[in-house]
Amino acid sequence: KKGTSSSSSSTGSNSPPFMSSKRLPRPRSKAGKSFDLNAEIFEDNVLKTPSYWLVWFKGGGEDASEAQEAAWNKAARQLKGMVQFGSVNASEKDAIMNQFVLPLPAEGDESASVMLFPSRRAIDGEGEEADKKKAQAASWITDLALEEKAIVDYSLSLLRDSPSEPIYRLDASQGRTLETWFQGGNGPVTARLMLFPSKDLEEPPLLLKALEIEFGQLLQFGLAKKSDAQMSQQFQIQKTPSIIIVAPQGVPKEGEQLQLGIIPYQGHMSFNAIAIHIESMIRPAPASPPGGNRTPKDEL
Repeated sequence: KKGTSSSSSSTGSNSPPFMSSKRLPRPRSKAGKSFDLNAEIFEDNVLKTPSYWLVWFKGGGEDASEAQEAAWNKAARQLKGMVQFGSVNASEKDAIMNQFVLPLPAEGDESASVMLFPSRRAIDGEGEEADKKKAQAASWITDLALEEKAIVDYSLSLLRDSPSEPIYRLDASQGRTLETWFQGGNGPVTARLMLFPSKDLEEPPLLLKALEIEFGQLLQFGLAKKSDAQMSQQFQIQKTPSIIIVAPQGVPKEGEQLQLGIIPYQGHMSFNAIAIHIESMIRPAPASPPGGNRTPKDEL
């Protein structure tokens, strides 16, 4: 069964997410994962990040079955990091609920065990105010079966229903070029990420939507057309799908043209790989996970 949840309808822009030693590193794999959460790291990973989070609060009368554990972890892998997954053991539940003043299930929904934390795009304000609002906007997902398909379907619906207006549709035949894009938007000094897909798309792919949710305060995102040979030639696109990042080379003086640098992305075409690449360019990467400096398995 597909779960239902209330969500905030407000919009707002926020400063880039806070990075600290308590942020868990992204898996160096094209697959996603479910993170084990506790009260110490909950705020930095769930409330201070732009992502949608699905958090499974285990317990409530009986331990999670092996089938439920397997379904949850498989769903997290399938979402590939585009929606973040976490789980909380029964021993940590009360501490997290009380410390961050999370809402209790409504009467009749006491059996709900998965909570949705909305993306920061839906939250007004910045800093600690936005963290508190994200906690307040969290909601229990009712009627969500802890089965792989049900969890995946619900998670993908979050991305499908996310507005795509922030993604610029490039089309030289319509005059929607890189130049016109830089003339509009949020100022000429913001870098742009452009996706050249393997076919013309009616809607931006979920990968691009997820990247915009995660990094929309730092980059602007655009989608080109496969059939736009002029634009592919302009940026020397040899294969698709491809991604390039276009960044201004300083702020132009009055009367001077904006100079742009083009950085081709050459890694794996997956959310985790692209996110790690962006973070390496524009902000510090999270520290090693608690428990040592072991090098994670790298599939990228």
